[in-house]
Amino acid sequence: MKIQRRYTEQGKSPYASIPFTTRQSRIVNPDGTVIFEASDIMAPEHWSQVALDVMAQKYFRKAGVPVKLRRVPEEGVPEWLQRSEPDPSGGSNTRGETDVRQVFNRLAGCWTYWAWKHGYFDGEADALAYYDETCHMLAMQMAAPNSPQWFNTGLHWAYGISGPAQGHYFVDPNSGEMRRSESAYEHPQPHACVAGDTQIFFARTEAPVDSGLGNRGDSIEWRTISISQAFKIAESDPKATRDDRGAIDLTKSDKYYYTWDGSGGNAAKRI
Repeated sequence: MKIQRRYTEQGKSPYASIPFTTRQSRIVNPDGTVIFEASDIMAPEHWSQVALDVMAQKYFRKAGVPVKLRRVPEEGVPEWLQRSEPDPSGGSNTRGETDVRQVFNRLAGCWTYWAWKHGYFDGEADALAYYDETCHMLAMQMAAPNSPQWFNTGLHWAYGISGPAQGHYFVDPNSGEMRRSESAYEHPQPHACVAGDTQIFFARTEAPVDSGLGNRGDSIEWRTISISQAFKIAESDPKATRDDRGAIDLTKSDKYYYTWDGSGGNAAKRI
């Protein structure tokens, strides 16, 4: 891929044109008790308080960020794009993220690193342009990933954070084969939704379960179903409804508990 710069200049920080300032996040209950509080957060001046609160409370990595880092040399990877790990000279001291640019850097850096490993870019200049442009767009709220990306992506690339494998799989860029990840964050599963036309899979329960889509106290059978199947159910079930965006709601059905957000989803069938 060739990446054209639109918002950044080569050789300058992707945040050069964005004013940053120290901000505070404080979230309280209606009775005044404090739920969350953090001060000295570096964030863009133009961000709303709500955006700042979400970032500080939800998406900042709260612990495990090494005080001092070092690059891990890797053949064929530009030095600026190499992943980092704790530098022993910094001791075992760790902290949490306090600057939104730390989050943007780890997201954009990890995406760029993965893309580089898979040979997506025509050259290093395109990779750097992609990294800079992505950082800028995240800071300017022109684009944003879904929540699992904010939580998990880049923790291993940026900080060397690891953990027990969680059953995730990835495509090896060298062999092109699917492999099971050996750690939690090197190849995380940062996707919350099931793709459109996915194959059905079943997981049966034998006891009353709260499905998360409504608790009827029934034994249920979970199915992940495709968009085409969802429409077939909606057409045949008189209690299925659609909102003004065409989203299907089968939560009142006698046969299914189901909600669909446009990309596929979970259905619970009575048994």
